Amino acid sequence: MFLTYDKRIVGRREIIILDNLPYSRKGKKKKLKKKKLKKNEKKEKEKKKGKEKKRKRKKKNEDSLETLNAELNPQRCRLP
Repeated sequence: MFLTYDKRIVGRREIIILDNLPYSRKGKKKKLKKKKLKKNEKKEKEKKKGKEKKRKRKKKNEDSLETLNAELNPQRCRLP
């Protein structure tokens, strides 16, 4: 990952911009406003989280079923 970096002289101060975030050399930070998420974007993020949780649950269930089958019928199933 490369840092993009830009120098600008504003008034008496030299401002260094890293990845388009403005910082001055004196350590003062310009306040950056956070972009508010729209309702649609929030819902989409929640959906993605839900899908990931479902996948994990499904995988756990499959693993537990395999171990159960192996314990009940050792001739049929082999554990890796």
